[in-house]
Amino acid sequence: VFAMASFRLMAVISTPRAGRGKGLLSLLSCLLRRSIRFDDNYMSNDNAKVRTVLIVEDEPSVRYVFQEALGREGFNVEVALNGAEAKAKLTDREYSLFLIDIKMPEINGMELFEYISQRYPVTNRVIFASGDVLGRETQLFLEKTGRPFLFKPFNISDLVKTVNEVLGRT
Repeated sequence: VFAMASFRLMAVISTPRAGRGKGLLSLLSCLLRRSIRFDDNYMSNDNAKVRTVLIVEDEPSVRYVFQEALGREGFNVEVALNGAEAKAKLTDREYSLFLIDIKMPEINGMELFEYISQRYPVTNRVIFASGDVLGRETQLFLEKTGRPFLFKPFNISDLVKTVNEVLGRT
């Protein structure tokens, strides 16, 4: 894969207002479509096995950026709107990677991580995302888990790099 210079696009994250979110999502989609080109041999190497990522994110604009960027990198992407929905999806299939927001309604990312760590041997394949990096509870949690995390807003190239590092892809 090669990406044009515009791939360094910063994902500007905001909670959409009524009637305005669709415009932001359309803009992000257009920018992503124009910023990424795949070469002909993209899926021909040994690490090209299609892997499934579960994105657990309650903010539609952030979820959309994650989904578009990783889908364009060749990943099969599924989404859960919160931790409760993610728990239900875990009973149906296995995932190669989990991208989990820390602050969500119902079951937050910290609680979901605890649930996953008690039942599945996959905690080494979790990446966290959060806009709340100054909260002491969040800092202690991230230090305790030792898992990579992305600060919101994030750089799309950092997202792709972190995902590939966690999965051992180059």
